[in-house]
Amino acid sequence: LNDCMSVFQVNASLCSLLNTTGHSCSLMHPEQAFAVSSSWHLPLLMVRGTYTLLLQFYRPRDSAQEDAGSYSYFANTVNGEFYRPEGEVIACYTLQQEVLASRSINILRDYRDAVMAFAIAASSSRSIGSHFPTMSGGVLPQISGFLFIGILVGPYCANLVSQMHITIIGGLINRISLAFIAGAAGAEIFVPELYSLLGPMALQVLLICLMTVVLCSCGMFLLATLGFVAVPCITMQPSLAAQGAVCLLMAAMMTARSPASAIAVIAELKCGDTKAANMAIGVTVLSDVAVLILFSLCSQLMRVATGGGAFGPSMLLGVVTELGASVLLGLVTGQLLRAALPAAEGSEHEHAGADAIPIEKA
Repeated sequence: LNDCMSVFQVNASLCSLLNTTGHSCSLMHPEQAFAVSSSWHLPLLMVRGTYTLLLQFYRPRDSAQEDAGSYSYFANTVNGEFYRPEGEVIACYTLQQEVLASRSINILRDYRDAVMAFAIAASSSRSIGSHFPTMSGGVLPQISGFLFIGILVGPYCANLVSQMHITIIGGLINRISLAFIAGAAGAEIFVPELYSLLGPMALQVLLICLMTVVLCSCGMFLLATLGFVAVPCITMQPSLAAQGAVCLLMAAMMTARSPASAIAVIAELKCGDTKAANMAIGVTVLSDVAVLILFSLCSQLMRVATGGGAFGPSMLLGVVTELGASVLLGLVTGQLLRAALPAAEGSEHEHAGADAIPIEKA
């Protein structure tokens, strides 16, 4: 068990390590399956925060392996330390647990700290990130500065916004942010203006998604299987089909685009009325639709490849049902917003057409 210091280290057989009943261990045969359940016992007055437990089961080296001059190991990083057991690793598990407050006063204190840390991080990101275009000579937009400051104050650098803060208020901030992003993206799109661009946008989205899925899935598969990058969720799969399904799912997530970044760059350049800006926003929104479809298909395919079963019409029907429900919910929400928000004066004539001829009174 390792946190910021080494608490204890145990070297024992798997049976004696997991046996808590005091009885003798039963014999297990090779390839025999067994189940392990974990539970957390938290003592009183335990320091709140993020705790990481690294479990490695390995077979010690014998004389034959020492003569070979090399051995296999699994290198993992927990709090900046490398753990490399001398032997062949047969299983490795990393468990992470958040210890939060249970008393009301401590819960309020944690929320206070999380909100204050987020407010400081957001204000500093807004103030410092706005100078990035000047500091980079106009190469980097403001959104790059916001992202860079967010990385610096996050849990992997300065730790001003810690992992516990993200656990406490991260979900709420994500939901509110997604609502604003969706509203901003919808406000930038006027469908009649995109009719002439639907063909080029669809072709561009198709090529982007196709090349991203092919290159990323093949690249992740080669990097993982050749040992350049340790990706246990790929290498530990029982079959080649399961490994390919996991790579496809990862590639499907890599096709996602950021509407917030596109909107921020367009607003900074003040080019929202140009055809290029409409093209960029339309491609970004269509890419999000393609990501939903690809992710639904690849996740169902991964369940079949890793858990067994067949990829049949029922599975495709489930994907279509999920997407149809999302579209129906979006239509209902849009109509409710249309009824709730007042129409601006002159909005009916704002997009009347470029060829309209004004009529003057005699």
